[in-house]
Parts: sequence; structure tokens; C-alpha cells
Amino acid sequence: MENGANLAWACEHCQKKSYQDLHDYTKKMLNTYGLQQGGYPFRADDLTLTEWCDLGRLAKILNPNRGCPAMMMAAPQPNTSTE
Repeated sequence: MENGANLAWACEHCQKKSYQDLHDYTKKMLNTYGLQQGGYPFRADDLTLTEWCDLGRLAKILNPNRGCPAMMMAAPQPNTSTE
């Protein structure tokens, strides 16, 4: 892990893409994801089906250990009643 004086050099020579190098669609989806995470009230018709699918894929990539909230809500709950 780089730090201190080496950090500036490492960032300048990094092989990873910078935000400016990303495709416009990728930038749009990253911005949309940020808005969604911030609580922006998107409606179903605000995005195309392809954009919704890509947004879901992006969420999986950025949060690989997080389960799908829709699947968690739909999961059947065990019956714990003693009647």
C-alpha cells in the first residue's frame, strides 16, 4: 500500500482508469447509483429496463457482500407461533 510521498507518484502512474476516461454511459450509471444510494425517489419509468438492469449489476459490483433487499423482503418468515 502506497502512502506519503509515494502516493502522489503512484496515483499519477496508476493503470486504473480515471473518471474522465470512463464512457459517458458508465458515468451516467455511476451518478444514477449515487443518487439512488442517497435516497433520490426514482420512479419505474425514470430509467429504461436496460438502465435498471445495469444499475442492479453496478450495485452487485460495488456491494458484493450485500444481499438484494427485494429478495430479503420476499423471503418467507418462519412460523414461530406455538398455537
